[in-house]
Amino acid sequence: MRHELRVPVAVTLAILVVGLALLWVGQRPKDARAQSYFPGQWSVTHSPAAQTAASASRDAGVGLTHVATSATCCVGGSGAQADIRCDLRDGWGITNTIDGGVGTILWSGKMASAANLEFCVTSPPLNLPGSVNVPMTLETSATPAANSAASLTLTGYSR
Repeated sequence: MRHELRVPVAVTLAILVVGLALLWVGQRPKDARAQSYFPGQWSVTHSPAAQTAASASRDAGVGLTHVATSATCCVGGSGAQADIRCDLRDGWGITNTIDGGVGTILWSGKMASAANLEFCVTSPPLNLPGSVNVPMTLETSATPAANSAASLTLTGYSR
């Protein structure tokens, strides 16, 4: 005698849907949400006149730590620009202090430019935390050459 197992169509579809859902969940990165969204995101820029040091700062927040996620520094103009550094600092920059920048340099890039050209240096994706209750600053290490200007953008989030 032959026995047949008959499964209703609704049960078969339910098993298929649950199986596909489990497969999809297994394919997602476990930290996908953390990679795509940071609470408290911010961006600061500074593009001063030619021959002026640039400094983009995120002021300190009570009980907050600033975390840098990217830094972009550009220099260019009609004058040729010798090597100039762009520093990401855990602290105040050159334009905020009398004796130059104060604080640990977290990231640095070097840029130069021929006359009538612009050169930019961009950090790789960052996740660099600063200190609690301390500002974070992206700055040029010197004043750009005659007829050259610098432009800075710093992005991050606070936690």
